[in-house]
Amino acid sequence: MKRVIGLILFGLGIFLLILAPMFRFYVGPKAAVAPLDQYTESTGVGTVIKQLDIAKFGAGEIVYKAENFPMKQTRYTRGDVNASEQDPAKSDNLAVYDTFQRVNNTDNNELVNASSSRYAFGRTNSELNNCCGANASGKQVQFSGIMPLKWPFFLKQQAYDIWDDTTQGTIPAQFVAEEDHAGVKSYKFQQNLAPTAVPGSDTKLGDKTLQQYSTAAITTWVEPETGQIVDSSQTTKVTLRDTAEPTKDVATALELSAHGDPSFIEKSAKDINSKASQLSLVMNTLPIVCLIAGIVLALIGFLLGRSKDDQNSGGASAPAQGPPATV
Repeated sequence: MKRVIGLILFGLGIFLLILAPMFRFYVGPKAAVAPLDQYTESTGVGTVIKQLDIAKFGAGEIVYKAENFPMKQTRYTRGDVNASEQDPAKSDNLAVYDTFQRVNNTDNNELVNASSSRYAFGRTNSELNNCCGANASGKQVQFSGIMPLKWPFFLKQQAYDIWDDTTQGTIPAQFVAEEDHAGVKSYKFQQNLAPTAVPGSDTKLGDKTLQQYSTAAITTWVEPETGQIVDSSQTTKVTLRDTAEPTKDVATALELSAHGDPSFIEKSAKDINSKASQLSLVMNTLPIVCLIAGIVLALIGFLLGRSKDDQNSGGASAPAQGPPATV
């Protein structure tokens, strides 16, 4: 009976030993993909420091509509499942997301600005791809770097080039620290953009040609296992410069400071922690448990499964023969 039980335990142990790397190297990576049917509504709050009155500026006056007024930032993001399931997105394991963002004056709900984008990106590494109608505010651009709304799974403590729609290029995100943010174990990254010309923003004003320049300081907290953004804070500034004097600001078109809405961050943090725990269970906990349990069961099964003859062969001596029979 012991031999039968031993063989069963030994087989179960070997099965668990096979299962351990499967969790780690097959099941886990299969789970580490951005969903195709994503839908989120995220909110941020902050202050519009300056907003230029474009009509009066066109008439030659530098007048600001208002200064230091509260704002609300709302972003809607939806996955285009149909596009994601067609070639070339499907063959390259890409997800396609459409996103729309608006900023409103909280006092009177007046629209401050709005933008839209369509991103095609790797479902695991979040690298942007120039397919599937990808665009920034309706314009075809040459995308590169990392999708700004969803960072790669399994982040490393290193710099990442994050795409910026405004300047149509990437802004390096430098790793700063590992810290708890809103109850989530996060990697903190910092981006700093020096004044950079905004492509296609030239505007004629009398005998002058003005171009927009963007400056930004962005801090982002990202959960490293899932690559989900926990929170971000940013100060951005768009100024106008005469193309004849490209190092001198003529006026500030828009300057604002924003961060995540605390109520949204609190709700989002619970979801991020849940997804991170599930992924860690598959990638880390289950492989270790299967490995240890497999070794223990295989060893116990081996010891129980040895035959009785094997156990006695080393120490038992042959029985003595009696004297020969006499006639």
